[in-house]
Amino acid sequence: MAPSIVQSPWFTRLVLPVIAAVLIDGLSEALKTFGTFIDSTVSLVVLLQRMDWEGAFIVIMGIAALAVALYFALRSFAKYESENLAIRTAVLVLALILVGASHMWPVIFDRSLMHDMYGEINPGKTTLHDIDRRFLADWNKSISFHSDDPTDRCTKACSFAFVYSVPKLFREGEMTLKFGADKTILQKCWSYDCDPK
Repeated sequence: MAPSIVQSPWFTRLVLPVIAAVLIDGLSEALKTFGTFIDSTVSLVVLLQRMDWEGAFIVIMGIAALAVALYFALRSFAKYESENLAIRTAVLVLALILVGASHMWPVIFDRSLMHDMYGEINPGKTTLHDIDRRFLADWNKSISFHSDDPTDRCTKACSFAFVYSVPKLFREGEMTLKFGADKTILQKCWSYDCDPK
C-alpha cells in the first residue's frame, strides 16, 4: 500500500513552495555568477596566473550550501504537497514569479554596501578615481552630461553625473553623483532628492 500524503493547511502548502522558490532563485543567481566568473576568467587567459581563487571558493561554497538546502527542503516538503500535479506546478511557478519579480538578492547583498559607500563620499574631496576604485563595476550605472535644461540632472557647475540603480524590493531607487570639470564630486543624493546644481 502506498504511503498516504499528510494533509496540511493551505497556508503551509503555500508557504513551503515560496521557500523552495527562494532557494531555487538563489541557486540560479549563484550559478549565473559562477558562470560569468568562469567566462571572464577563461576569456582573459588568466586562469592560473591571476584567478581570484578566494572569490571562486566562496561562490562554490554558496552553490553547494544552496543545493543541499534545496535538496532537503524539497525532500521534507513532499509530504505536504497536493496529490494534484497541476496545483503543485502552479503554486511553484507563482512562487518563482513572485521571487523573481523582487530584487531580493541585490537588496540583500548590494543595497547596504551601496549605502555604506554613499555615506563615505565627501563632496569637494571624493574624486572620480576614488569612485572607480571603490564602487563595483557590475552595479547598474548610467551617465548624463552637462545640459542647460534645468530639468536635467546635470546643469550649472555639473560636468557629468553617474546615476546608479539602487535595488529595492519590487522597485528601484537611485543614487546620483554629480562631478565638476575637475572630476571631483560636487553633490551626492540618495533617491530623487537632487537639486539642480
